[in-house]
Amino acid sequence: MRKQAYTVNETLREIGIGRSKLYAEIKAGKITPRKIGKKTIFLAKDIEAYLENLPTMNR
Repeated sequence: MRKQAYTVNETLREIGIGRSKLYAEIKAGKITPRKIGKKTIFLAKDIEAYLENLPTMNR
């Protein structure tokens, strides 16, 4: 079964960015964190949507 939610550290590894960049993307509204009590998580579908919406590289 595929994971449906990731912790902050797991999200950093999945996306391949640093913590500061992740929090900047949250502030910019590009990815949405969720809360379970005090724990911050990211849904797999939100991570996928974030990656799909990244700009393409012009060649």
